Amino acid sequence: MDNVNDVKNDQKINAEKRAKTALVLSIISVASAFFTFGIVSLIFAIIALTKAKKVKEEDMTPASYKNASTAKVLGTIGLILSILIMVLSVILAVLLVVFIVVYGTAFIISILGAILAFLSPLLALGVEIAAVTAIEELMTSLGGAIAALLLI
Repeated sequence: MDNVNDVKNDQKINAEKRAKTALVLSIISVASAFFTFGIVSLIFAIIALTKAKKVKEEDMTPASYKNASTAKVLGTIGLILSILIMVLSVILAVLLVVFIVVYGTAFIISILGAILAFLSPLLALGVEIAAVTAIEELMTSLGGAIAALLLI
């Protein structure tokens, strides 16, 4: 009889560990969605949802049930956020390429300059000058690369 109780206790401990792991991964998924273009978030969300679904209801304690349920909700939110952010990133990248091709790099540099000017109270003067110089160099090289691709 002790072996049966030991096995059940081990199953409950494993269920609690899986539920906690799923909860942590789902929190990371939601938090990282905005900083990694959704790629890392997508991976963490899928792993979190998988781990949360592997927790068996008969092995759950009230705490592990709550953790697994929360992990499922947060994992779903992280999954949706990551997909939305990835789609928006692709759309913005395509729009950026179109603007560069149609209007040239000067237009994009002027828009980025306006954005930096808007943010300049938050930035130190040296950082702003370095950022503008770096952006100008980047846009010049991107414009040349895109032009080369279009000529091919």
